[in-house]
Amino acid sequence: PDVSADLGELARTQVVVVSAGIKSLLDVPATCEMLETLGVPVLGWRTDELPRFYSAHGGPPVSARVESAEEVAAIAREHWRLGGGGIMVWAQQKRAPGARSGVG
Repeated sequence: PDVSADLGELARTQVVVVSAGIKSLLDVPATCEMLETLGVPVLGWRTDELPRFYSAHGGPPVSARVESAEEVAAIAREHWRLGGGGIMVWAQQKRAPGARSGVG
C-alpha cells in the first residue's frame, strides 16, 4: 500500500503530530490501518472522522475525538507513560464563509 515512510518513526518517537489530512496521493484507509497496527492513537480534533485531503468529511473514523489541547496532552502523557510513541491529531481545515466542501 502507498503509505508515508514516516509512520515507523512516528510510532517510535514520543511526539504529537497535528495534521489537516492525509496527502491525496496516499492510500488513506491503508495509512489508518498502519497507524493502528503500529499502536499510534489517531485523535480527531473536534471531529469523529479523518479529514481527507480535499474534503473535511468522508474519511475513516478516528480512535477518539478530542475537544481541547488539555485533553490531547492528558492522552499523550498516559500513552507515553505506558511506553507508547507518537500520537496523530487530525484537525479539519477551517473554510472561508461560503466555501464549498470538497472538490468538484
